Amino acid sequence: MSCSLVDTFTKMLPGSIQITGETLSGAEIKDICDSLKENSVRLLSIRGCQLSDRDFGRVCRGVAESHSLAQLNMNLGVVSTINRTKHLADALKTNRSIQTLFLHGSPLLDAGLVTLNTALSTHPSLVSLDLGDCMLGDEALRLICAMLPPDGAKSGLRELTLSANPSITTKGWARLAIAVAHSSQLRVLNLDYNPLGDQIAGMLAVAVASSRTLEVLDLEGTGLSNQSAQILRCSSLITNPYAPYFWLAAPPPQKALAKLKHLHFWSCLTQESKKETMFPVLTSPPTHLTGLK
Repeated sequence: MSCSLVDTFTKMLPGSIQITGETLSGAEIKDICDSLKENSVRLLSIRGCQLSDRDFGRVCRGVAESHSLAQLNMNLGVVSTINRTKHLADALKTNRSIQTLFLHGSPLLDAGLVTLNTALSTHPSLVSLDLGDCMLGDEALRLICAMLPPDGAKSGLRELTLSANPSITTKGWARLAIAVAHSSQLRVLNLDYNPLGDQIAGMLAVAVASSRTLEVLDLEGTGLSNQSAQILRCSSLITNPYAPYFWLAAPPPQKALAKLKHLHFWSCLTQESKKETMFPVLTSPPTHLTGLK
């Protein structure tokens, strides 16, 4: 058989199959599945690729059988129907190795997250999840919050992306803020391009100050006012002695807060004329805040 896309990319990056925006043939699907079954693949990315429902099911069965796969990227509409979502859920229930799952740009809706929920929440290795632009609502976010367990519970997500899910309401974001405040694992949270506004910003300020683990918070394009941006900035500078002002509950004794390292406000300030009021206090940022934009 002539050299396929899979052969080409595997030779370029051993242990990795990365194909973007291609129409995958049956032969290429077979190569992918064979590589998965041989446990020679750590990263599989078929973002934006076109494949039949039958072939999607074959890939999912290969994912289920793989013991080596650590990262799975099905971004940009690969998981396009509820039946495909069910196939993926079945694969994740069997798989034990995946640490990072990308589903950005998949039309999951709340129903899709309900279908995936058990597989995601019980997966023993999953620590990073991208559900950006998945048309999620409050019900989906309620399930996602359960993947951010507090101290003393099971391990949970360390990285979560929820970019561009505008159907989530204030009630849903409030639930997330509470979950973030108490999460014992979350380090990276991407909420960019959601219409959060000032009310949610206030809740996030409390969550940021309360969290002992959060290091990166991306709020690009979220429509925050200058005042909310300043409040969030202040909460990112909080250290343990000042934490009680922001805590949702009494802080555990003798546990220092982790300091937020990256805080992104790019394009989220709505009052352009007042941006200057922030600049003087940013001239000498604290050493722990290494990324402030």
